[in-house]
Amino acid sequence: MKNNRGPAATGRDRQRDVRGNERLTALTGVVLLVLSIVEILTVPAIRDPLSISLHLFVGVVLAGPVALKIASTGYRFYRYYSGSPAYRLKGPPRVLPRILSPLLILATVALIASGIGLALADPADPGPLRPLHHASFVLWLVLLVLHLIIYLKTVPGLISADWRQSKAARVNGRTSRATAQVAALAAGVIAAVALYPAFSAWLR
Repeated sequence: MKNNRGPAATGRDRQRDVRGNERLTALTGVVLLVLSIVEILTVPAIRDPLSISLHLFVGVVLAGPVALKIASTGYRFYRYYSGSPAYRLKGPPRVLPRILSPLLILATVALIASGIGLALADPADPGPLRPLHHASFVLWLVLLVLHLIIYLKTVPGLISADWRQSKAARVNGRTSRATAQVAALAAGVIAAVALYPAFSAWLR
């Protein structure tokens, strides 16, 4: 059977891949923001059993969407620097995001890893995990605010475009992107449920 797909069709597919990746990253960022707000709101009342329980649980759940965000941004990084024409045409991120994004990823990973380690440690002797968790939280919060300032105007449009009815706004893979979000959240929830009994010392 003859393949009627020409260079123009292939080029359109590549552009859809770029836009799909962009929308996946934006949607994951919003999921992370909502969970992060919940996490931050528990901090002032962290000694309350309900607050610390929610803080520990959501802290583990965050690991799933964080992994997805790293995967989606890492995919764009790989495609751009491996010479993909569509990603080259899209161009690299602006200078400031290029500097801040790796720092934000490192701070986020440090925050979640130290938080999970702290939750599994003896509350009477957590070692260096407590100061590491506090320091990474401060750095993460500063970087998060800067990240939001940079992307606040573009993210709502990227997300809403996936659910518009016009053909021009659609990009193939909308269901896959939604499924990826659900899978990431489910993985985080499963991990949180599995680890929750180990947090009992802090809950007491």
